[in-house]
Amino acid sequence: MGRFAQAAGLTRKALRLYDKLGILEPDYVDPATGYRYYGPAQLENAHLIRLLREMEMPLEEIRQVLSAGTAEEAVRLVRQSQREFDSRARQVLLATKKVIAYLSEEKIPMSVEVSVLTFPARRAVSIKKHITVEPFQEFIPDALKRLSSLVKIQGAVISADPICFYYGPVNQQDDGPVEICFPFTGQIQEEGDIRVREIPAHQGAIGVATREQSCFPAILEVWDDVLTWVSRNKLKLSDQTVPCYEIWHEDRTISVVQPFDLEE
Repeated sequence: MGRFAQAAGLTRKALRLYDKLGILEPDYVDPATGYRYYGPAQLENAHLIRLLREMEMPLEEIRQVLSAGTAEEAVRLVRQSQREFDSRARQVLLATKKVIAYLSEEKIPMSVEVSVLTFPARRAVSIKKHITVEPFQEFIPDALKRLSSLVKIQGAVISADPICFYYGPVNQQDDGPVEICFPFTGQIQEEGDIRVREIPAHQGAIGVATREQSCFPAILEVWDDVLTWVSRNKLKLSDQTVPCYEIWHEDRTISVVQPFDLEE
């Protein structure tokens, strides 16, 4: 085990963990001593595991890469992990910039202009789901297609751009939940996981992200700006009757809306 660990560039502790998780099991374990023995043919997988760990790929994802049925599938998984890492790195850089500015008592210019709008009460069809950011990107077009199809089939009319309510953070670890909605006019019967909900009238601070800003994690900076504007103007956040949300426009820009209580 020691010689194999040295040749593979791994530690004994790592080899024990990989054995326990079934990622890299020894060729033979002596039943009397418990010593682990590895063969030269296992070095290639060991080197691959070390490289994947250098990418900071989680062990469960490494297991998926090693068990992929084809090279194409393995490459797809690695590229997906790279995208997730790049996204996390951009989040770290953005957060670092804001922390340094805060500690240095500097004011960072807003990336968007923030204004206040009053939104009327509306009815909407919606799908609510717990989901992290990567599968969320694939879920969006499917949810919008299902919602718009139901509205059309039941003879109602879509009355506004789609909305996505956020009941909690959505990133690589946190899964919301989110609720994707299409406002409509007419009558609709609920079907499966599609619900009809009332969106009450409310006021909201709104900032419109450009196409470039509308991708994750760049959109987080727009969210930060809207929340900063709300804080600076000492507005009272909504009591969660209407959670924060995004409006997804046809031109692929996004409006970020933070509701606050209507004035008495």
